[in-house]
Amino acid sequence: MPAFMDCVVQVFLVLSCATCYTSENSLCLRVDAELSVLVTAWKGDKSISEKNVDTMKFHSGSCEASHAILILNCTLGQDTMFRYSFEREGDAVMLLYSFSFFPTDVFHGLPDMKDYMYYGFASPERKVGTVESSYKCDRKQTIQLVKNYQPNETANYNFSVQLNIKKIHAQAFNMKNSTFSPAVYCPAEASNPSPSIAVVVIVIVLVVLLASATAAVVVVLHRNRANKPACETSCRIA
Repeated sequence: MPAFMDCVVQVFLVLSCATCYTSENSLCLRVDAELSVLVTAWKGDKSISEKNVDTMKFHSGSCEASHAILILNCTLGQDTMFRYSFEREGDAVMLLYSFSFFPTDVFHGLPDMKDYMYYGFASPERKVGTVESSYKCDRKQTIQLVKNYQPNETANYNFSVQLNIKKIHAQAFNMKNSTFSPAVYCPAEASNPSPSIAVVVIVIVLVVLLASATAAVVVVLHRNRANKPACETSCRIA
């Protein structure tokens, strides 16, 4: 895949829509997500302060044959970063979330805070589909990020980071016609469909009892709605 050339992102509070293009102006990465990051400062086992990070803007991104990355800069400070990292392992696609920050950018007024301490947290890497699919989850996910980088100096505070994802639709490889491929759903979504989907299924069953031809039309319309990418207009910026 050609190297990354240009990324465009729009952010509306916790909703971020990002598209990345190759030098041939081919869409290579797209993420539509609604999320926030909760950072907690601890002293011993006591919670001292919490900060909810829910406003982010585009920082950088890249698309290559085996991996793609999108980095958002949080408005708390220029070094406060949230990352989507996609890795290709054979035909499987792995996704990792990470968040890094200077505590002084996130927490103002805490005593004995040192500017040069930089922390990094990441989620476990997980399979989210194949190179021919997109990944989608419309159910809330709460992911505790694990510390993967911390200063060598003795810290006066400890920190925890929780990622809250309300919904996400993403694809990093083999995008065709600038739209999402058929989705692989998150486990919660696949095992427990949303009420709207359940209602559609019930309606389809009732229609089948009345007329199989009518049922076929309903199924086609439902599938077309499901495949239409969210946030299409706001993401398609030249």
